[in-house]
Amino acid sequence: MMKYLNLKILPLIFMVILFCSCSKDDGGLAVKFEATIDSLMIANSSLQSDLAEKEGLIASNQNKLDSLAAYYHSQIEAMEDKKALTPTEKKFSQLVFQINNAISRVQDSKKTDEILSFFNDQYTTNIVEISISNEVNVKRGATKTFPEQLQFFIDNSHLITLKTKLKKILKVEVRNDELGVLLYLNETNAVKANGDKLRYESLVQIVAKNFNGVWKIGNYSSIMLTDVGELPKLEN
Repeated sequence: MMKYLNLKILPLIFMVILFCSCSKDDGGLAVKFEATIDSLMIANSSLQSDLAEKEGLIASNQNKLDSLAAYYHSQIEAMEDKKALTPTEKKFSQLVFQINNAISRVQDSKKTDEILSFFNDQYTTNIVEISISNEVNVKRGATKTFPEQLQFFIDNSHLITLKTKLKKILKVEVRNDELGVLLYLNETNAVKANGDKLRYESLVQIVAKNFNGVWKIGNYSSIMLTDVGELPKLEN
């Protein structure tokens, strides 16, 4: 950059030198002065044009590099998404759709049996709700208390209706065809009794055990983050 700055001030230096010389000879030196200035201005303009062209080329190449980086990143994500699952992992992952469907139907059926059928005889639950105003509500449940929480939700279904769907399965892991962990992202759209709408995403983790081909949940944990609307108060 100093190279170009020096070239830009060269005409000024020559102007001073030649101006001093012109005081002795206003004839030929004046002509030389104008010719030199013109020549330097043309050279300076050419350099500036060349610099702008190079800057444009650099920007163009950077855009190409950014595009390539984005493309390869998307390809890596696609390959990870298409990672082959074993038959046991495929069957285990179906538990996500089964439990989501059961949760979406519970308000209409008014029964907890379908949801509870996916749980082991002994289990724990952790549900954390974070509203748009950063209000946190934590519900911990177990074999005896979780059915009561579900029933309370059913009894208060007039306060809110909801539909839950899978957004993305993040992780499926099965060890020794016996113990499994599912990590996935749910998206829920709900309508409160007053017509207000809310939307939230839930990061859910399921830990389950395989009993002769039937997976039973030992722990169900969910973190619900609301980004539109306030969650209704459903504390018993």
